[in-house]
Amino acid sequence: LILFRNLYNLFKRSYSSGSVTGTVQFTGGLTGHSVYGLFENTYSTSNVNGNVRVGGLIGYVTFAGILRHSYSVGSVSGGSETGGLVGVFGAGGGGAICDNNFYDTQTSGLTTSSCGTGKTTAEMKQQATFTNWDFISIWAIDEGISYPYFIQFNPQDQVILRLSSTSNAHGEVYNQNNY
Repeated sequence: LILFRNLYNLFKRSYSSGSVTGTVQFTGGLTGHSVYGLFENTYSTSNVNGNVRVGGLIGYVTFAGILRHSYSVGSVSGGSETGGLVGVFGAGGGGAICDNNFYDTQTSGLTTSSCGTGKTTAEMKQQATFTNWDFISIWAIDEGISYPYFIQFNPQDQVILRLSSTSNAHGEVYNQNNY
């Protein structure tokens, strides 16, 4: 989980793995709530469990958010407004853009998402699924074996970032420890 709530942020070539649990609202594998954010070439393998507005990659995208060339493959569980890739996309109007994004329906356990197209695990491991993605300078895939990964980052490498946060009844983070 990168951030609970982000405003006007840019995420390019970013990913998350592990487990994310939220108890109030806005829970996602990469971020919980995005306002006017741009997410391009991102993915999450995180297992996500939340309450309301839960997504495999992003829980809640408001206003003119942009999500393109991104995917999620972890399990996703939650209450209302839960989606395989994004729980709620484009709330508040403003022309949000959802362009060429996917999620694994088998691993997520979901067949719906407010942004993104659901595919089987086998389809998610085929380059042909990811039309117009840059498999020359950004992405690589081991056909039929792996999900897409960043060329400069071997999927066997591990970067560990532990985040701990507590939120109040409104879902606002008031204490965060990074280590």
